[in-house]
Amino acid sequence: MRSLVILFAAGLTACTSVVPSTISQLRQLSPIEADPAGFVVFMDLPDGIGIIEDSAILQLGGVRDEQDESVEGTFVLERGQAGEAETFRIAEGDLERFRDLQSQIRTWKAEDEDGTTGSLSIGVGGCLIDEGPAPRARLAVSMTLEEDGPVLPLIRPTPVRRALDVLEVEDLPPC
Repeated sequence: MRSLVILFAAGLTACTSVVPSTISQLRQLSPIEADPAGFVVFMDLPDGIGIIEDSAILQLGGVRDEQDESVEGTFVLERGQAGEAETFRIAEGDLERFRDLQSQIRTWKAEDEDGTTGSLSIGVGGCLIDEGPAPRARLAVSMTLEEDGPVLPLIRPTPVRRALDVLEVEDLPPC
């Protein structure tokens, strides 16, 4: 279980703009070992695009096949600001619950390494502000993996219309 999966709801896939070196670092991260206090997602959004309130969530889950057991926690991410970017992180009050879930999955993994799997995902819901973004508007996503760690680019600045390739920008709900 040494993988971290980042999913952006609302179709934020931007495959050609994903930074391979950051993905490689994410693959080395164990979601059951990493300190959740260090996870911060930075979204540099253009004028006309917003994030639906309380739609930024992080989910941690684990499955124990032989016992047919699973656990999952959903955490609404706390919104902040860093320069021009909106930031999203686990709220201080949720860190202990997240760590307890990590501990449970680590115990399962110790008892049955091959029969235990886990997942970590982040999702956000986008929305349109006023008329939406300008035709050539760009967005970027970066993150930190540890407290005071370097900010790693995840999605290079890319046109909003390419980043939202699953949905048409016009299909986003109003903010």
